[in-house]
Amino acid sequence: KFSLSEQTLIQIRDTRRQFLHLLKDIGFLGSGGSKRGGGRDQDIEMKFNTNSNSPAVVAAVCFAGLYPNVLQIDKPQGNSPAISLRGEKEHSVALHPTSILRQRQDLKPGQLITYHHKLQTTRTFVMDATLVHPNAVLLFGGKLAVDHVGGMVTMDSWLTLPVPARTAVMLKELRGELERLLRKKAQRPQTDIVVEGGNLVKAVTQLMKDEGSTKGL
Repeated sequence: KFSLSEQTLIQIRDTRRQFLHLLKDIGFLGSGGSKRGGGRDQDIEMKFNTNSNSPAVVAAVCFAGLYPNVLQIDKPQGNSPAISLRGEKEHSVALHPTSILRQRQDLKPGQLITYHHKLQTTRTFVMDATLVHPNAVLLFGGKLAVDHVGGMVTMDSWLTLPVPARTAVMLKELRGELERLLRKKAQRPQTDIVVEGGNLVKAVTQLMKDEGSTKGL
């Protein structure tokens, strides 16, 4: 249905397992040095994949890993129905014809897209793309500049988003707390995220879910 071959799906499965084992080996999942039993792997996946059924949360995680690969849907040029994207350095990027995202009929100017691959042929195309909502970009993206009077936030000096001043301040504070928690986890992999910042993680996760439900992600 989505043009995914059996071999590709097998590669995805194997990559997931390798990533899980790497995280276990460094103690990031609290089980460093333990046996790699299939049952235990499944238990760990279930514990840490509790939000895998939320497209908005998955998209936010993808963006966090793929940043700075973010583009914004531009306004249509003339009468052309084609979707055009713009980024920090590119001003005429298109979704690749094989992209599943290109099949969507509800894409609108201003929406944000994160992607994995970029391809240059007759023009610049992006592949492996998905929509990502603004709050995820503001939480996991680059340097922010808040315009309190104008109600705008600019990221990395090029991407400007309309955000009320109060919301912008809240997001910056939330981002600071999240960065401190992740820094602590990186420095001490055995740190229990649930104990150290369970409420923070829940708040961020719920924010992603709420935005996803309203933005159609």
